[in-house]
Amino acid sequence: MKMMILIITALFMFNSGLHYLFYQDGILITLSLLAMEVTRFLVFFLVCYYFTNKAAKLLQNKETWRCSLKIFLVVNIAWCICSGVINYIAYSYDWYDYSQLCHTTLFMMLRFSGEIVTALFFAIGILITLKIKKIPRTTKHDLEIKKN
Repeated sequence: MKMMILIITALFMFNSGLHYLFYQDGILITLSLLAMEVTRFLVFFLVCYYFTNKAAKLLQNKETWRCSLKIFLVVNIAWCICSGVINYIAYSYDWYDYSQLCHTTLFMMLRFSGEIVTALFFAIGILITLKIKKIPRTTKHDLEIKKN
């Protein structure tokens, strides 16, 4: 999974370079922005999923979390595909001012999925931290900290 995260991050960087250096206006810039948001979401999601799997022993409902994350991934991929189709149709009928694409409601909703993953990762991190704090301390250093 770490290699997949690295490859997707490299694709994101390559696409960003193409987007800002070569693409001018039109459907390429729209698809490039869509690809950047999809890869950004995938990197956030895969990092969250990787650490959730690594720390699954510390979560009470580990299977529920894993299943929820998988469902969340499928829903977001479907949303990205729908968003791509809607953007393509909007471009075909000239509904958008593409110089303002990053400010459209549809595009902002697409960006929001990455923030939701960050909030999920934060919640999982809090649950894991609480579980770790409940584990009894056994080393001398931990017992000294507990006394103070």
